[in-house]
Amino acid sequence: MKRILAFGLTTLSFGAIAQAPPASPGSPVQSDVLRRQACADCGEVRSIRRVERQQRPPNATPESPSGLVASIPLDGSKPTVGSSTRVDRKREPPLVTYEVIVQLDDGRVRIVVQDEEPVDVKIGDRVRIEDNKVRPH
Repeated sequence: MKRILAFGLTTLSFGAIAQAPPASPGSPVQSDVLRRQACADCGEVRSIRRVERQQRPPNATPESPSGLVASIPLDGSKPTVGSSTRVDRKREPPLVTYEVIVQLDDGRVRIVVQDEEPVDVKIGDRVRIEDNKVRPH
């Protein structure tokens, strides 16, 4: 008797599934799981960090040597030793980049380094990664 009842319930449930109207191609996905699977490059911002780096000095040229310099006067006075780096040399402004850590919906973690500050994005926001930039989703 239990088998007949189980068979009847199974048959009814399959009939209900078969009668459900199919989703049209233009309709939005209702399931949160399916919505997350639809976007492989979507996730949640875990961290935003501003990174400043100094530019490396240009290679030494004959006009501007690099390293330790000793000056030995020919008149017998005391020699001097010092750095060849000039104090008055103009320094380039630091390079600034932004490192955004995104945990993707499939569990992977991506680190996106971009030159511009992420606009309208904060920690915890849902984002999409496009062209190696973080965009609000």
